[in-house]
Amino acid sequence: MSELDQVYANRFGEAEYRAKLALWAEIVPAIGRIAPLDSPILDLACDRGYFIANVTADERWASDIRDVSADLPKDVRFVRASGLALTGSLPVGSFATVFTSNYLEHLPSGEAVVEQLRVVRRLLRPGGRFIVLQPNVRYVGSAYWDFIDHHVALTERSLEEAG
Repeated sequence: MSELDQVYANRFGEAEYRAKLALWAEIVPAIGRIAPLDSPILDLACDRGYFIANVTADERWASDIRDVSADLPKDVRFVRASGLALTGSLPVGSFATVFTSNYLEHLPSGEAVVEQLRVVRRLLRPGGRFIVLQPNVRYVGSAYWDFIDHHVALTERSLEEAG
């Protein structure tokens, strides 16, 4: 087990996994009101697939730096790669929606966040949507730093500026 796998295994147990799957079953329909979830979709930095498991698109993709393929539905196309390297691993210009949750704060710098946004732009088809669910340091305060692998402090303003 890699060091990162060990961090996540210690952070979130099986009870949390089941609770998150149930929670995402409630969240996904709301996201579907602002972005197409029936066309090719990518769950960027998918973790154990809470979001993508609840999407019904005919073409579902997921990526993560950890091998989480065993946790994903069998029809999800999984790519193990850094989010920053996805243009070499995924079809460029083909996704109607790219979704990510609780990922950007793990990147090493603001410059990496900007580069990740560039990568997503290349993956999206014209008119595609990038949906970001993200902790906001303005509202969560010092709890934002409760996790050792959070590196970039983001707010709605900094994310808009990066885009």
